[in-house]
This record gives sequence, C-alpha cells and structure tokens, in this order.
Amino acid sequence: MIMRSVFVVPATLLLLSLTHTDAHGFLTTPKADFPPNVMRTTYVETIPASSVFPGKKFDDSPQANVAMFTSNFKDSPFKTLRDFLKDKGPECGFTNANISPQPVPQDGMVVWQNPDTNEGFVPSHTGPCEIWLDDKRVFNDDDCATHFPSHPQAKLPVDFSSCKGKCMLRFYWLALHEPNWQVYKNCVPLAGQGGGEYSPPASSPTMSPTPSPSPTPTPPSGPGRIPVEPYSKPTPTPSPSSAPAPAPAPVPSSTPQPKKKCTRRRFLRDY
Repeated sequence: MIMRSVFVVPATLLLLSLTHTDAHGFLTTPKADFPPNVMRTTYVETIPASSVFPGKKFDDSPQANVAMFTSNFKDSPFKTLRDFLKDKGPECGFTNANISPQPVPQDGMVVWQNPDTNEGFVPSHTGPCEIWLDDKRVFNDDDCATHFPSHPQAKLPVDFSSCKGKCMLRFYWLALHEPNWQVYKNCVPLAGQGGGEYSPPASSPTMSPTPSPSPTPTPPSGPGRIPVEPYSKPTPTPSPSSAPAPAPAPVPSSTPQPKKKCTRRRFLRDY
C-alpha cells in the first residue's frame, strides 16, 4: 500500500507569502492611481541580468550587485535608467495615467512607500531609481533603497520648477537584489505651479538698528545698600599755578625818558 502525504497550505499563509514577495511600494505623494484588479505594489517586468551583461556576476550581495551594475552601466549604450527601461513593461507600469491631475507637492518631496508593510523601499532591493517631469530628469540615484532608507516612507527631493501648469511625473526603479532584476514604473499627471527643490527653512534677515548709548545702570537699593547716582566724569579745570604772576609790561610813554643804568637785567616773559 502506497502512502501519500498531502500538505495543505493555509490560504492565509499563502496570501502572506505573496504579499511579502510582491509588496514593494508605489507613489503615494503625488498619489498614483491603479485599476481595482491590480496589485499596486508589485513590479511590472523582470530582466535576466545575463541578457544585459553576459558573463558578469549578479548573484552576489545586494550591495555587490549594485556596484557591478553601476560600473557596467556606464559603458552601456544607455544614458539613463529611463532609456534602459523604455521597452521593459508598460510605459507607466500598472498605473492609470489618464486621471485628474494631482497637485504639485509644495514641499518638493516625492514619497514612495508601501502602506501595507509600513516602509519605503525594501532595504534588500538595492538599485537605481529616477524621476522625470515630462522629458526632464529631476532626480536620480544609483542605490535608492540604501540612500533613502526612511520609514514608514521614502522621501525623494525633487525640483518641480519645470512643471508649468501641467506635466507628467514618471518614476522608474530597478531592483538588483537577484539575477532577475525587477522593474517598477509609476506615472502621475500633475497640475499647478511647481516650486523649487526642498531646502530647510532659513531665518529671514532683519534690519539691525543703529546702536544707541545705554544709560549706566544704577545699582539696586536694598537693606544695607545706599543708592548711588550714575557716575559722570568731571570736566577737568586748570589748577592755579604756584609760580608768581608775571609783572605787567610797562606802558610806553610818548615822552622819551632818560635811560637808567641797572646793576641787574630783568627778563620779562610775555603771556
């Protein structure tokens, strides 16, 4: 008699496994829109590493895979990640691009997150990401999961000044944690006047008043303390000289006087 073992996998366990496998995130600011039957957080395509860079090792650690990709991508015919992913999956992934435009984020931040797992980028899913406004690249990084690890969401600084009235925001991310790379794409139409890139608030300059002399403080009065008037330096006055005053000069007379002989000559000092 042949005994057969049947393993029953609970539906809840299977669901958790699928959620963990495919739950990677999407744009929440500005918010991307999805059809009701599509999983918002999943990738849209996979790319075998051997088909792009044959003979290169991409089954190493997530950090080593990023270093290998970055080094080889510089010598590839692709200038940007968008160029590389243009024909990899739908242009906007699974997002609805034909929706009412979302407002331009006034704080200059694009938010990527997975609300189901309360995180931004999956830490192990290292790889490059880019953000475009129409045909202008406004953000790029070689390893977004490592350089933007914040929780529960990853905030990416973007200069929205090129968005004049209406524009299309496109997000691209390539996860390199395994030899079959995962492609993520989101599109969100925007409306409004874009501001500059986020920067910390700076204190506004103030006019410095012309300094004026402050009165000399008077020591406080209290028990055993006598109030003292503010000290002012007296104006110096000349002190009387101890030397005898000079004799007055003789007034010349119109009638000449006979000269007298003196035994000692007197010196007169004029003042």
